[in-house]
Amino acid sequence: MSYLDIPILASLKHGLFVAKTDVASWPLIGFLAKVTHTHFVSRKATDTLRERKNISSSLENGDAIFLFPEGSSSNGRDILPFKSGLLSTALLPLKSTDIIIQSISITYGPDISQHERDLYAWYGDMDLCPHIWQLLGRKEKIEVIVNFHKPRCPSTFKDRKDLTKWAEKEIGSGLEEAFISPLKEINLLPAGNQF
Repeated sequence: MSYLDIPILASLKHGLFVAKTDVASWPLIGFLAKVTHTHFVSRKATDTLRERKNISSSLENGDAIFLFPEGSSSNGRDILPFKSGLLSTALLPLKSTDIIIQSISITYGPDISQHERDLYAWYGDMDLCPHIWQLLGRKEKIEVIVNFHKPRCPSTFKDRKDLTKWAEKEIGSGLEEAFISPLKEINLLPAGNQF
């Protein structure tokens, strides 16, 4: 939903993030992304093999990887179609056998209006700097629900399309559940290498 997803997830679980290449040039956020060893990806088909190899190397090194399969942010109420290119990295044969895949849904203020949610959501043609400035001026607190869904082993998926369909369904269900009956606890990630 927002650039806020990153510090929220980072506060709950150590891991490396995957972001589009142009994030590296963003004020402050780009610097933070670089110092935290973010994997920058171009999202060009010609670069996918190299980018998948870099991400799989991090998995082999025991790092958890956070990937946003929508490839963009949304209004926080709906999800966009998932892209399977980089998500399929989790299906590559790796030396480590303890790799798991876990969907995570994040819901900002399930009981607020979309207008209020847009103060936290950053999507579409919103300008980054004014959005951050407006956010920094807010004094109100907002409830954020982070739901770590049941993990699965890569071998349980037929192919990348099966994985993508599962992840999209899990996250969509997590958002729906949070808006219908907000969760009161955060499910923590199990130990091991996550993707």
